[in-house]
Amino acid sequence: SWPPAMPNAPNLRPLDKINTSYESDRRAFDAIINHRNILENLSSEPEIVEPLFEAALGKERDNVVERHWGSFEFRRQNPDFASARRHLDTALVHRANDPWVLHALAEMSLMLAERAQSARQREERLVEAADHLAPLMRSAQHKNVALHTRGKIELIRVRAALAEGNLEAAEAAEAFLDRLLAQAREQFPGGSRFANLSGTLKQLRGQGAQALEQWERAYHLEPTFVPNVDRLVNAYDRVGRVEDANRVLNEALERDPGHRSLNWLLFKRRQETGSAYELMGILRKVFDEANSIPAQRFWFARYAHQYGTPGEHIMANRLFARDRELGGDAKIIEYATENGEKMLFTGVVERKPGGHLFVLRDSDGESLFATRQHSKEDEWSRLAPGSRVSFHVGYRRRGPCACDLATL
Repeated sequence: SWPPAMPNAPNLRPLDKINTSYESDRRAFDAIINHRNILENLSSEPEIVEPLFEAALGKERDNVVERHWGSFEFRRQNPDFASARRHLDTALVHRANDPWVLHALAEMSLMLAERAQSARQREERLVEAADHLAPLMRSAQHKNVALHTRGKIELIRVRAALAEGNLEAAEAAEAFLDRLLAQAREQFPGGSRFANLSGTLKQLRGQGAQALEQWERAYHLEPTFVPNVDRLVNAYDRVGRVEDANRVLNEALERDPGHRSLNWLLFKRRQETGSAYELMGILRKVFDEANSIPAQRFWFARYAHQYGTPGEHIMANRLFARDRELGGDAKIIEYATENGEKMLFTGVVERKPGGHLFVLRDSDGESLFATRQHSKEDEWSRLAPGSRVSFHVGYRRRGPCACDLATL
């Protein structure tokens, strides 16, 4: 049945009724599949998204579905480049020289270049990306985006050459990028992406003031484009212009108060100074269980566990359990605090199957895993079921734990 069971899929149920042999139904199918990459935007989890793509292909083995599937595979949190290549190549079989597929292949080659283990591998991937872009550079319709991606190729070359101390190669790549940017400014004067590229290049050259001017220009050209906001806010923060950073972010939030990425930026900036309940309120706007990055899931779970509603507390435990299953990091990221100080709790030690020690917290009866690595050895050796202890609560990706245990 379409779609597979998931909480946010009812808007896709019309696909179950579509018969693509009819022209009107075919247009409806194309509209649904093309609408903001709806299949991949439903979730960031392959186990949820891949069955949706499979079901869509069951309706129609189609260039558009293959393209979106391939793009999803290399853009997700843990990219599957082999699967992405397979789907994108299949999309080209359906429609040769599809500009959107060629651009996706170029973007994937850029990602692989940045992950390359050697200079030779990196250059092979950059040449591959440029080859994919070559037909788009000759197209009036697609030249804008192709020029930008071509500029990113040269930016990678500049960074790599500077890191390796190869000044001659860096100068050659910079000269090529300068020519690209001059061409872009002439042909696409209103494009903020080229101002951003120019800013990054000037930053690499150590021209901090000129870089900031370019990022300001990019923001004024497209103030609603969230990456422009993010880049300018961070640039202002780096040079100590906090009031300007606040102004830009507040302007963006006034335009779109519920935007997840903008609120995530606000959370990161307010983390040191905001109250716990203010941060919890921001995280409610950021968090989407089906489509959040690991850092967003952790911070939502951490604050929801201590400050959330009963329902959010249950959700936090579910998120922590999921990270435990996935082998989440055992390092403590933050402690439960009040007014900037670690909160001290009391409880009773209990032993569970497998020999692990837990602490039953007095305040709410919650059972917290006790960590030996975060307690003094002499205190740990005295612990036994029934011992009364004081402890702090630390938050890890795999969940809260009792640490710094001391017998009472």
